[in-house]
Amino acid sequence: MGDDGEKFGSWPETYPHCWGDDGRSGWVDRFFDALEANREWLELVTPSEWLAREAPLGRVYVPTSSYAEMGEWALPADEAIAFEHALHDAETAGRPEARWLRGGFWRNFQVKYREINELHKQMLRVSAKVAALPAGGTGSVAP
Repeated sequence: MGDDGEKFGSWPETYPHCWGDDGRSGWVDRFFDALEANREWLELVTPSEWLAREAPLGRVYVPTSSYAEMGEWALPADEAIAFEHALHDAETAGRPEARWLRGGFWRNFQVKYREINELHKQMLRVSAKVAALPAGGTGSVAP
């Protein structure tokens, strides 16, 4: 399972829900307790372990995408307002096209916010340097 890290403590109300610092039982502890309690029948594997032992069933082309709100947030401000009105009108009228309205392409965050673009490019440079390291992790990455 993979998920957005901010949902585990940074978003409002997620910290007590996940970690239980206000006297409530934290979801994360309950989740891992449930995994341990069911270990006799539940097999835990990493994605790479699963891929190493399971043959593909066929070819699939997965589009780049994100959740619907991301498409809205990636739009320029004036377009976001127009999109919000169009979506609201379609939903209010119960029109079927409301389910296909998704806003802009999420990667436009790199256009809308320069710092996002810079962080993305830094990540790509670091990723390339890490990939170029010799096997065994004995190399170093120059800044």
